[in-house]
Amino acid sequence: MNMNILFMIAELPTPLIYMIIGFAMWKNPPSYKVNAGYKTELSRSSEQAWLYAQTFYGKLSGIVFAVISAVTLAFNIFALVTKLDDTKGLIAFLVWISVVFAALAIVKGTVERRLKAAFGKGGDGNER
Repeated sequence: MNMNILFMIAELPTPLIYMIIGFAMWKNPPSYKVNAGYKTELSRSSEQAWLYAQTFYGKLSGIVFAVISAVTLAFNIFALVTKLDDTKGLIAFLVWISVVFAALAIVKGTVERRLKAAFGKGGDGNER
C-alpha cells in the first residue's frame, strides 16, 4: 500500500478541524462564563479581553489553518500523482507536523501580543 495515502488521511483532518473551530470562534465566540475557548491569564482578565481574544484567535487561526489545509491538500495530491516514495513521504509528514506546531505557536504569540497591546497587563484596557 502506498504510504502517501495514509499520510494524507493523517494530515488533512488536523488543519481542517482547527480551521472550523477558528471560524466558529470568530463568528460565535464562547461566553465569558463558559469554561471553553482561548484561555490564558490575560484573556480571562476581563470580559472585554475575553471577547477580543476569542474573536481575534478565531479569525487568525481560521485563516492560517485554511491556508495550511489548502497547501496540505495540494502537496498530498502532488505526492500521489508523482508517486513520492515512502521515505520522502515520511520526511514531508514530519515537516508538516512541525509547520502545524509552529503555526499554533505563532497564532498564540500573536494573540497574546495583541491582547497586551489592547488591554495591558491588567486586562482592563489600561496599561499598568
